[in-house]
Amino acid sequence: MKKHHLIIVLYTALLLTLIIPKFTAHPWLNKTQANNKLPIIPNAAPEKPINFSSEHVIYRVNNTEKLVAITVDDGPNPKFTPRLLDILRENKIHATFFVVGNQLEKYPELGKRILKEGNEVGNHTYTHPKLLKNNSSEIIDEIVKCNDTIEKVLGIKTKYFRPPKGQLNHDIIKAAHEHGEKVVLWSIALEHHDANTPEEMVNRIVNNITPGGIILMHDGRLDRTKSIQAVPELIKELQDNGYKFVTLSELLESNKTI
Repeated sequence: MKKHHLIIVLYTALLLTLIIPKFTAHPWLNKTQANNKLPIIPNAAPEKPINFSSEHVIYRVNNTEKLVAITVDDGPNPKFTPRLLDILRENKIHATFFVVGNQLEKYPELGKRILKEGNEVGNHTYTHPKLLKNNSSEIIDEIVKCNDTIEKVLGIKTKYFRPPKGQLNHDIIKAAHEHGEKVVLWSIALEHHDANTPEEMVNRIVNNITPGGIILMHDGRLDRTKSIQAVPELIKELQDNGYKFVTLSELLESNKTI
């Protein structure tokens, strides 16, 4: 009887190994992401596979030169954007601002100042929606309306698109590319739940940044006081470590994107 039970147990175990598929990492989760170096794309499970490469989504540049780009989401905002622009101008560096279309309509002079002082502008949708809840037509509308607003207010066409909260699926990427824009995420964010003070924000960036990094920060929607306070020290620390601040376009031109 015991022998009979043992045979059944062994047979069952063998059957389970054949039937139950082995666990594999999510195709978007690479080794660096597993080490919390890169943003995980939240709730983004596309119907079709997406190859995360320079052809589709950019989150950093493969570069040995110590270049880094600050990218700024959610503005322009009358409280925080001018203060950030003052800091950038005082330090003679430039950043890339991913603007929200309806915010740019409210504060066109801030948008014009962003460009006038040597910074560049990208598309961050027209109303900052949760794009994963939108259908293809609504996604396209958000991108196109923001592009139209940028062109009307600033007289330029954008080359880059960043979805709110970094949320992506196939339809979002397809819509951006069909309208001539590269999708750009980030390699590290200034605002993070592990960094509650400006000092902690700076230390987290300094300890984790690598050449070719794209830094995410915000100048709108929430209270960004701590973020703005962190920027002067962040600039100093990274420059002391040999980093040079460039715009997103300059960073992408410097080497191979990944």
